[in-house]
Amino acid sequence: ARRRFYEANAFGKEITLQGIKVEANVKERKEQDVNDRYTSNSLFRTGETRSYDFISEPLTGNVSQNLLSYAPARFTGVSVTVVNGQDAFVFRNGMSLAGGKIPMTIVVDNVEATIDIIRTIQMKDVALVKIYSSNLMFSSKPGGILAVFTKKGSDYAMLGAPTKNITINLEGYSYIKEFYSPDDLAIEKARINKISDNRTTIYWNPSLELDGNNVSKTFSFYNSDAAKKHRVIIQGFNSAGKLFYLEKMIE
Repeated sequence: ARRRFYEANAFGKEITLQGIKVEANVKERKEQDVNDRYTSNSLFRTGETRSYDFISEPLTGNVSQNLLSYAPARFTGVSVTVVNGQDAFVFRNGMSLAGGKIPMTIVVDNVEATIDIIRTIQMKDVALVKIYSSNLMFSSKPGGILAVFTKKGSDYAMLGAPTKNITINLEGYSYIKEFYSPDDLAIEKARINKISDNRTTIYWNPSLELDGNNVSKTFSFYNSDAAKKHRVIIQGFNSAGKLFYLEKMIE
């Protein structure tokens, strides 16, 4: 659309401004086609908070990194942190009333998946990622949803034909990450709001050290509402550098 605008100057004269062309930005047809092909029979066709299309805009650089490594720096509002003792995606730092972070639900090709599955998916195999915040449609998923759709058919042509080989990235040792443990305030809030504490891992500490002069260690933790007995697992190295493992059930 073209339209002429006029401006009155300080001397009462009219000045004709150059015509301004106004164009509406619409979603490219190619991106819409990708969405339609991958989500035509899915709950995730519309309503996403954010969408990332890797068919219309192919990745450059290290396309072999897995989705867990790629997400924190590229997906706005999504971070990776430790929840209940394991890595998890968290959207917009979602927190429960008890003070703990709420992990996102992971869906791969319309099937709910675990974080271990995400570790095996390389970015060169990803077609589309959609991020949903908790809303009326997904009210049972308070942490939101990360929906991943892997490439199929001719979409592999951009990076060559699919291989029959299975690649698994072994990441080795991870840096120490903070393990969530409720404090007095969180416990009191949960009690007031009658929120059950259903943590499955109630204590984890990677920094306990024993030596010849210190052969015992005392520590404390808040028990969960569901635990009636406890499985204690101890792993580490001895003074000779050998690995050891101990597991015991305490009732």
